[in-house]
Amino acid sequence: MHPLNYRRRRLPKSKVLELFKLWLAETSGARAAEISGVARLTALRHYRRFRACVAITAPQVGQLGEAEVDECYFGLEQRKAEGVGHKRGRSYEGKVVVLGAVDRVTGQGVAETATSIKGPSLVSFVARKVREGARVVTDGFRGYLGLKNAGFIHSQVNHAKGIWKRGDGHTNRVENLWRQVRRRLTCYNGAFLRWKDRFKTFLKEAVFFFNFRGTAARMSALGVDSLGG
Repeated sequence: MHPLNYRRRRLPKSKVLELFKLWLAETSGARAAEISGVARLTALRHYRRFRACVAITAPQVGQLGEAEVDECYFGLEQRKAEGVGHKRGRSYEGKVVVLGAVDRVTGQGVAETATSIKGPSLVSFVARKVREGARVVTDGFRGYLGLKNAGFIHSQVNHAKGIWKRGDGHTNRVENLWRQVRRRLTCYNGAFLRWKDRFKTFLKEAVFFFNFRGTAARMSALGVDSLGG
């Protein structure tokens, strides 16, 4: 799927190219509409097209080597004064659970949604995304304790006790993945929460932008040699 040649394109190609450049530059849909002079809903519609292209044509990351693994939660934050929102911490009531891993050598990341953070789900995720026998670094969550029995070299850093690094063991890279994903998702002003059925494509877009830094790398990864082609 070419990101610029989809059917029923009503905008002139020059406008589509302009929106495509703005999307690659991580510009919000509302701001892109303002810059390009199109309606906000039109810009958001084209952003959905680009995001769908990422889901179909972006290069798939193979199994990782030595990796850092973590889980993250996306949803409303608890506001104690108003008594609304959801619990902080590992409570995932009303939140979207995402499991992620980053290769410590290549810096490539993977992430996917999950319905549970129990041990079997975490071990299954690692077994699919990380090569057997590789070293895996996590935080101190007990759900990861089964990794050794699954054949991985498992290192933990106990964040609850204020331990963020033990030797060369840390989770800085995967924490950076979450920072980048959250930063990307803020461009949509919470739309990824209103449209939970589309969350997976929002997530794939954010991880794609994490793995490919800069406009040129992203164009190449999507098979677009130049903005005119």
